Amino acid sequence: MNRTSRRSRATRALAWALPSFAVAAFLTACSSTTAPEPLTSTKPDQFTGKTLEYAFDRVDRTRSLVYDLSASIVHKEPTYNDGSAPDQWLIVANCTADNGIGLGIIPKDDATGTITRQVTTHKYNALLSECSTKGNDR
Repeated sequence: MNRTSRRSRATRALAWALPSFAVAAFLTACSSTTAPEPLTSTKPDQFTGKTLEYAFDRVDRTRSLVYDLSASIVHKEPTYNDGSAPDQWLIVANCTADNGIGLGIIPKDDATGTITRQVTTHKYNALLSECSTKGNDR
């Protein structure tokens, strides 16, 4: 093989490599945005009617105070623990106080139409101590 064909082959390889590298660098720069900072305070009822997973994606977990309100609302034994799948829990009350972000939950499968309507009227806020602090009363 002569020197010209080797240079030609190298030029072709470089011609393919440079645009590929440029595209890869651009995609990496665009996709490496940082996640938003988790909330340490929320508006009252910001998460009611949503899943616990939704809230956990947005709040500082160290400030989250999760209360299983099953006994009070659906008359079942509370079963929530930190290992529970958060997408299976419905937030029925949420308020913020100095001690953290209170999230009152029930199993999503137990949410009837009546419960869902009462969530929108803030009926269950009274079950959370965080909701009885100044500024969170409804």
